Amino acid sequence: MKSLELLWRYLADELARWCRTSTTEDYKKLLRRTKTEGVSFLTITLPTFGKDFERCLDLGFIDSLSFRSFAKVHEGTIPAFLQGMTSQVFDRKTGRLLEEPNIDCIRAVRQLTLMFSKVAIDCTDARKRAAVLGYLECEKEVSEKNEETSWRLLTSCLLCLFTFSAISLMRSSICSPQKDCCRITDQALLQIGSEETLSSICGNGLFG
Repeated sequence: MKSLELLWRYLADELARWCRTSTTEDYKKLLRRTKTEGVSFLTITLPTFGKDFERCLDLGFIDSLSFRSFAKVHEGTIPAFLQGMTSQVFDRKTGRLLEEPNIDCIRAVRQLTLMFSKVAIDCTDARKRAAVLGYLECEKEVSEKNEETSWRLLTSCLLCLFTFSAISLMRSSICSPQKDCCRITDQALLQIGSEETLSSICGNGLFG
């Protein structure tokens, strides 16, 4: 990991000269974060910063959901990390995109935050466990929701079929086409739907 930190430092120093700022404090912050968080700060947290930065460029301002893993500057909205560059892109206090943002700073921030996003380094056991548990919990919720929906649809369809069968049986037992009472049962059939409609409801793949 030491080599990754040094690589970031060399690139940061070079880009800082292009942007007429300093990244000395930023490098110190990076060392503190990698010491406590490990390589995941370089491969996960920094790329998240970069994605938030790109999203804010699209929005035209820094919103409250951005840079949540980083402290903000005093009485301002931009992140303290890489503030020498981000302050040349966004207004320090309002977070609004400047009318003429520094293009070199935009490129520099993207390079410094996304450079390790595709480095093939194995995650920690804690992150692996969290990912597996999150996946299993999601699968459980989806399965329970599908089971609940299927039972509701099955109950509704069976109730419709039972009602239709009962009315049809009553109609065939006590009525003939010439009797007025058949008009009553015909009206009832129209209210719950024709046999064709019920067949359509039950045959649309609602139960898998």
